Amino acid sequence: LYCGLSTSRHRYYLGVGLLITMGFSVVDPLLASDVYPIAWAVRFGVLLPILIVQLLLSFQSFYPKVEAMFSTVSVCCGAGTLVLLMKISHSPLVIHYHGMLLVLIVYGNVMTRVRFWHSFAWTAVVLLAYFFNIGGTVVPDSVGDYYLGLITIACLVGLLANYQIEYQSRLDFLHTLLL
Repeated sequence: LYCGLSTSRHRYYLGVGLLITMGFSVVDPLLASDVYPIAWAVRFGVLLPILIVQLLLSFQSFYPKVEAMFSTVSVCCGAGTLVLLMKISHSPLVIHYHGMLLVLIVYGNVMTRVRFWHSFAWTAVVLLAYFFNIGGTVVPDSVGDYYLGLITIACLVGLLANYQIEYQSRLDFLHTLLL
């Protein structure tokens, strides 16, 4: 188990992720009023089943071997949903999805506790998807540039935090071997 994260603790974090994802669905009609049926179809048709399958698999003995893969897929799907909604919605309130993306980046880099290279991979995918899809949205250029900088910094800081957590867990492991 990575970073001393027990299976029950991982289930707890999955539950928190599930609640956050479903909590975001409550505000979809407000923030993306023109495309909220698409938002709900993606949330309830893609994200919810992935998270439920991941939660059910966490009770299986082989789950620690596939945990990083499922965490990476679920975070990428969640971020992809937000980027998609930012791209297709013409509502001025869609700007708040940027804040949701920040929450997802911090959650994915710090709370899922996947190894650094897994975290680096999904962070790069999310950042590239955001970078190439932010143009042409209803967000004004100055605000879009601000959020692009903010999300880039959040990705870098999240990756640094993830690296530090992994580094510290390796040090703790070596200390227990030596003592």
